Amino acid sequence: MLDKESGNYEGHDIDLAKLLASEMGVEVEFVPTTWSNLMKDYEEDKYDIAVGGITQRVSRVAVAAFLPPYAPNGKVALIRKEDKDVLTSLEAMDVPERTVIVNPGGTNEKFVNANFKNAKVQVHPENAEIPGMIAEGKGDIMITETFEAAVYARKDHRLEGAFMDKPLTRVSFMGYLSRRMTRFYAGGQLCVGAGEASGRPGNLDPRVAQIRSIWKTALLGGAVFSIAQWSLPIETVGFAGRLRIIMSL
Repeated sequence: MLDKESGNYEGHDIDLAKLLASEMGVEVEFVPTTWSNLMKDYEEDKYDIAVGGITQRVSRVAVAAFLPPYAPNGKVALIRKEDKDVLTSLEAMDVPERTVIVNPGGTNEKFVNANFKNAKVQVHPENAEIPGMIAEGKGDIMITETFEAAVYARKDHRLEGAFMDKPLTRVSFMGYLSRRMTRFYAGGQLCVGAGEASGRPGNLDPRVAQIRSIWKTALLGGAVFSIAQWSLPIETVGFAGRLRIIMSL
């Protein structure tokens, strides 16, 4: 996610991607995008991998490659703490006096359009600005992922992740979207995934284990979100000294 104050990206996936680039001996180049343009940018070869909670939707899997999933994920609501005893169900949120703010083009908007029929829906182009708008009372609800809700709530004491233990959707598993990275997995040189989340524990590279520990601690609740399993070293053929990592704003 993008920290609006520092202008830097931060999070489990960011740290993992930086480690990947370091192991490859290349520089990281972060490429901003939007959920609406994610697959368009993929088809135009604007990036090498996408991080930050890329759900394995059928439409994406049909045209893009995913490495094994590494984190359980589901739709939850980011709300103000003062509303946590009121907004306890989808029905309680979907009322005329409540406003849902959503970023266009992704699975969050798809969920909102399908499930909110009575609440006001406000589309906002900058995803990273929505948590602040909720905290300030400009809206009441942001539908997001377990990962994002946990981090936003940690960064702003006014916010709360609702439905974290029982997400509003069936839990799915996120994975890196990749064009050329699949060669590493296929060749046995890189494996992101497996681990405890999939019931297949393995030996983690110590650096990966440290990243997992940092961001697992930062998240809400006791669920094991951050799972990665690597086998190093990694070849660097075809990357021209840089690893282009796309992030949705």
